[in-house]
Amino acid sequence: MKSEISRTRLKKVGSRERKFLAGIEEVAFRNGNLLALLYALGVVAATLGCAFWSVRATTGDEFGTQLPRALAAVLVALLCSRILMGIDGRDLLKRNSRILMLCLVGVFGAAFSALGVVAAAAPALERHLDFEVARIAPFLFPLLFAPALATLLAGPAAGVAIGVGAALLNLVFVPETGVLPALAGGIVIAVAAPPLVADVKRRTALLRAFIAGGCVQLLGVVVLFSSRLAADGLSDELLREALFAAGATVVSAGFAFAATVLLLPLLEHLFGACSNIRLNDYADLGHSLLQKLSLAAPGTYHHSVVVATLSAAAADRIGANSLLARVGSYYHDIGKLTKPNYYTENARPDQANPHDGISPNMSAVIIAAHVKEGIGLALHYNLPPPIRDIIREHQGTSVMHWFLHKAKEDAKAKAEAGKTDPATVDESQFRYSGPRPSTKESGIVLLADSIEAASRSLERPTHGAIENLVNNIVSGKIDDEQLDCCPLSFLDVALIKRTFTTSLTNILHARVAYPADDKSKEAKHDADHRSAPAQPGA
Repeated sequence: MKSEISRTRLKKVGSRERKFLAGIEEVAFRNGNLLALLYALGVVAATLGCAFWSVRATTGDEFGTQLPRALAAVLVALLCSRILMGIDGRDLLKRNSRILMLCLVGVFGAAFSALGVVAAAAPALERHLDFEVARIAPFLFPLLFAPALATLLAGPAAGVAIGVGAALLNLVFVPETGVLPALAGGIVIAVAAPPLVADVKRRTALLRAFIAGGCVQLLGVVVLFSSRLAADGLSDELLREALFAAGATVVSAGFAFAATVLLLPLLEHLFGACSNIRLNDYADLGHSLLQKLSLAAPGTYHHSVVVATLSAAAADRIGANSLLARVGSYYHDIGKLTKPNYYTENARPDQANPHDGISPNMSAVIIAAHVKEGIGLALHYNLPPPIRDIIREHQGTSVMHWFLHKAKEDAKAKAEAGKTDPATVDESQFRYSGPRPSTKESGIVLLADSIEAASRSLERPTHGAIENLVNNIVSGKIDDEQLDCCPLSFLDVALIKRTFTTSLTNILHARVAYPADDKSKEAKHDADHRSAPAQPGA
């Protein structure tokens, strides 16, 4: 174990951590206007290129006559996406890498729509059908692709914004007579798709979400052709168009699902994003890193599992990402693998306390190092960035009170021995290096970590005692400004405290003592008799 961790520290922490830190530096959108503008121009150029290709491949006409309408559609799409993200997804605009990732999602969506137009204009398809297939080409657009993929990568707000933008980009590929149906269908899917995939954690659940989205598209086909049936009456051509549109909708939904599954891991790797599907892969307690933790530091492993239970319940209560809170809690203390015996939860009753032979300052250095050691292991095992953020932030800049108190007592004892004034103890030497939590999930893990550790010291874990403990620790963290950088509201904190109290009460509840049977009583009597000292004359 020592050799492996040593390799991790020397080979991974040095270069890869610097790259990681460079990658997570937030660049405000207003400070990156030039770069964001280049991304927008790239979207314009790519979409117009797809439109040019589709026009030349289908009709052979010059694209110049359609250029003004196409350019207007692209600019309106970019503007609407920017406005929608500014309303409910401002955090996305702080990192230009996220902007580029979402722009690529929109470009992929436009390319797939152009592919649908070209496929609908295939001569072989025209020969087998007695109507103009180009009118049904919008039903081949993978409308579910852009909003679903953007939601998986960056959340529902990004899904709606990119979905609406993709719906407007699709207008570049439809004739003027089909603008209204294509726009209405695209916007409906942009609003309906994000809620369907927002909480998806497995690929099978993602397939069910796409099936539900495909049903929404089929409902749109029924509404459209019902209106045409009411206006024009039933005819063989209308029936063939309706059947083809229904089949094209099924094909487009299947294509959107396949494209999403294939491109999701690629974009996650390129941009350091993490969907719930990827996050769920690390929720398995059989992961090799967690198995090593359970063997080398069983107390830390048990502590992490309990913290995960508390964090997931609290995150679910306030509407945060409970999966991220749970998985982050599993791994938040993996840095303790380096020196597990220096942490009280791993100490055996017959083992001497290793901190007794070293100074409080050295103890604080060793204890604080588990955060950096954890980041090193996270990089070595390629844990996703959100998990690494929780490892980095789960202690914030908290004070190690026990060692600070010990340092003050030592300084006081030395002063009394030398009959001088006690030396001033620098509190900053007993604080973690931070940073403080920046997300709701990191803030929850910080609170759950401290509360679970403190709950072990309760002699009688009654509901009132647990409630006082939770209130005192949360108030202390707030007074110490540990939650100032994360977006937890007063209501969130109140709900978190209630959830922690309820969960800990259920975990630490007292058990009824079972009455011993006759055999166990005899065994206990024999054991007591053998262990009792011999009486005089015996």
